[in-house]
Amino acid sequence: MKQAARALASAAVLVGCIAPPPATKPEAGPAPVATHTQATGPAPPRQCSWPNGAVAAVSLTYDDALASQLKYAVPVLDRYGLKATFFLSGVSMQAFAPLAKSGHELASHTVHHPCNPGLAQLGLDEMATELDAGSAAVQALGVSGKLTFAYPCGQSHLKSMESYVPLVQARFRAARGVGAASALPQTVDLFNVPALFPPSSSDGSDVIAFVEGAVQSHGWAVIGVHGVSEAGEYLQLSQPAHDKIVQYLADHEAAIWTAPFGAVADQVTACQN
Repeated sequence: MKQAARALASAAVLVGCIAPPPATKPEAGPAPVATHTQATGPAPPRQCSWPNGAVAAVSLTYDDALASQLKYAVPVLDRYGLKATFFLSGVSMQAFAPLAKSGHELASHTVHHPCNPGLAQLGLDEMATELDAGSAAVQALGVSGKLTFAYPCGQSHLKSMESYVPLVQARFRAARGVGAASALPQTVDLFNVPALFPPSSSDGSDVIAFVEGAVQSHGWAVIGVHGVSEAGEYLQLSQPAHDKIVQYLADHEAAIWTAPFGAVADQVTACQN
């Protein structure tokens, strides 16, 4: 009996060492307030669309105000009802004045077309004067408003590797560069729009393949051309090759929006903004 009494006493001591459970559950406090915000990345680029349900855009551009463009290219463009951009330079600009009245775009390529090594001798002030002279020469043909621009030889740097792109941005609404790639409208740099210049050996198939790539990406394919003839001018594209490209674009006008460089640039600007 004494042993049982001692066991009961020990159990009582052990029970006294363990805190009893509360009679009721503690009242729940307010939910903790989050002390951080959810991380978010940059907004996805806006998806641009082309007019009239087209899936791609193409701009045909012609450089340097060459006589063969009036003789060989313009009649074909007009036959198929396509409008193009003529980046004018040199002393033959006046001959292109009537094109503006028929819906083609006249744009600036400077007057003297400075290329390296000559371009590398110019400073920003001298290049500003050249750009202003080029704009004035085109506007004297009856073109109003802010023009578009094409970098001579695709070069945008002067002596000491100074970029004159800020001068272009201040004077023009878009600018064509070089580079055989189609542009995505939602992300393209409108002051360095790439363009494909087909070689003289082209039969037009390479340009059509380039356009078909733009169709796949819903992009903007810019094509650059100089001379258009079988013989005579530099960087020439044969007339059969040129005509093959124009006819292809006309045959696919439902899917491909062919328009001047400035018209497409304006569409892209509206989307990006």
